[in-house]
Amino acid sequence: MKEYKLSENHIKLKKRKSVLLALPIILIAILSGLIVGSYENGFQELIIVLPMVLILIVIAVIIGLKFGNRINNDTLTSYRIELYENKIIKYQKNIPTIEIEQIEVISITEYTNKGIMINSENKAKNIFVPVFTEEYSEIKESLSVWMNIKEGKNKNEQLLRNIAGFGTAIGFMVVMLCENPYIVIPVSIIMIAVLIWSIVTIFRNSHIDRRIKKNTLFVIVPILVILARTLSITFLEW
Repeated sequence: MKEYKLSENHIKLKKRKSVLLALPIILIAILSGLIVGSYENGFQELIIVLPMVLILIVIAVIIGLKFGNRINNDTLTSYRIELYENKIIKYQKNIPTIEIEQIEVISITEYTNKGIMINSENKAKNIFVPVFTEEYSEIKESLSVWMNIKEGKNKNEQLLRNIAGFGTAIGFMVVMLCENPYIVIPVSIIMIAVLIWSIVTIFRNSHIDRRIKKNTLFVIVPILVILARTLSITFLEW
């Protein structure tokens, strides 16, 4: 048996990258919301609502970044792979331990500059070995003895997450600042559906930190805010 961990230099780089990626999205979303709000309501009415919205956004961003950074640090520093002759085990704080026997493996795929995915017969049981794991080449060589490693097509999941975050932030700003019910109502419906879908998806994913799942329930708050805003603008209009 041999144990492998993530490279410390890459852990620091990944944490900095996460913060740097989040900030531009937040700023762009705020500016987009302001443009929509000023176009619909005029600058004078926007000034009345703007301070409250900005305060809520700033508080949410600070809490989110602080909490996310702590979880991200725990997740990365606690990652550990144990590779045996006929099985592999992944340990990670607040995430269920995953053990896959060699006979359970149905495919091993390597994604360029990302890492190796080990898939088992059980779809809920798979292990990902990041490319910045210490002695990655040694792990790859050992796994190639089990099965031929296929080359996979890279999926830009980070880009999709950024787009989703950007869209959610803009949607919330539009709902809060816009007074046109023909814009607010459809955007609200989409926002509520997406947020509920996100909660369900996160809770069904066994690879996500339990603390993230627990705090995901706070998403119910913006759902209720969006719902209340939609109902109020609907009744005011009709």
